[in-house]
Amino acid sequence: MTKRLILHIGPPKTGTSAIQKWCADHQQFLKQQGIFYPSHALSSNHISSGHAEQLIMQNQDGKRELNPEGLEAINNEFLASGCNTLLLSSEYFFYHAHEISPHFTHVQLIGYIRSPLAQFESAYNQTVKRHGQTKPLKFGRNLHTTTLDKLHQLLHTHTFDKVTLRAYLEAAEFNVVQDFVECLNLTYHVAPVTINPSYSFESLEFKRWLNQFDLATYQTEIDTILQSQQKGTVDYTLLPEELSARYTKQALQAVKLFHRDFKIHNYQILLSELSDQGTLERKEQRDDHLSLNWWGDYLYNHHRKFYRQLCKSISQQQSEPPVALFTAPRSLTDKLLRLLKH
Repeated sequence: MTKRLILHIGPPKTGTSAIQKWCADHQQFLKQQGIFYPSHALSSNHISSGHAEQLIMQNQDGKRELNPEGLEAINNEFLASGCNTLLLSSEYFFYHAHEISPHFTHVQLIGYIRSPLAQFESAYNQTVKRHGQTKPLKFGRNLHTTTLDKLHQLLHTHTFDKVTLRAYLEAAEFNVVQDFVECLNLTYHVAPVTINPSYSFESLEFKRWLNQFDLATYQTEIDTILQSQQKGTVDYTLLPEELSARYTKQALQAVKLFHRDFKIHNYQILLSELSDQGTLERKEQRDDHLSLNWWGDYLYNHHRKFYRQLCKSISQQQSEPPVALFTAPRSLTDKLLRLLKH
């Protein structure tokens, strides 16, 4: 029996968490189809690094590399499963696929191609959500196409038995999990689900302000609340109008050149989306009070206990008068002080 590996590599910001959550929830169904999907950890909000924890380790120099013992353990599980296909998923495999593939006789790579414009802004959104970013997004003269460039290098310098590249679309009706299931040649109706969504503009700016404080204890609850509350501006871009035409042209050129060498499923739809940026509301990161006021009022009215804990922690860290990315508005400061007195 031929044993094969399907390696889902992301890349980052292409619905990987949603795909991993579905696969983890449907391990038995996949096994019935001859596909072994090893178990991996999921956070409380269903975010995961997939199988990277088992397969990728840090060496003595602090660099990530393949973990031979982890690979052997997963392969032994696979051989004992009776399945003919091993399915592994992680955005980290975007950087390590060339290390994993030589250990298998037949390797299929699956990756998603997103608009470089959306990828760039979504990556920034992630730095605010997860990595403590406090600075506004900076736009240079030229668009960063790092993900496409690295993927092009991977596919150009290393050989895989089969490479499947699919367009990750921004349209509301696009269901990346359904698309992935179809890519596996399986028949299964997947209900739409959103995991690890980008913040609304108001949430982004509020979180960016919060990031100046040490709130590690509250990060999970902050993230859960900010992601669950999608009021405000959801379909927006931070791209300045004067750079819009230039960046769009560069994004189109990058996708066309990539598709020339490595074909993308639904390529024409991806190009169409890239060409039409008119539906996005243009927003500026002005470090004003609006987002802070809105979220202060929302937390005060709907999560008062948590709001009190948050305010107490901030008040202990903030100088007086407040000095921050935003100057705390008088109304919110007064409300904070009144609440702490009770």
